[in-house]
Amino acid sequence: MGAIEPHVPVFDKSAREDGTFFRDDFAYDPEIDIYLYPAGEILTSMYSAPRF
Repeated sequence: MGAIEPHVPVFDKSAREDGTFFRDDFAYDPEIDIYLYPAGEILTSMYSAPRF
């Protein structure tokens, strides 16, 4: 008896036409605990987690 091979379509979500970035487009600098935009500018946050 042969194995059952399911076919699940994969949707390509890599093309962004709305001008937004992917999470992987940003770089994290752990030394100063910030993220950088793809152009190198500092990403500001509107939320800050409490630091204990």
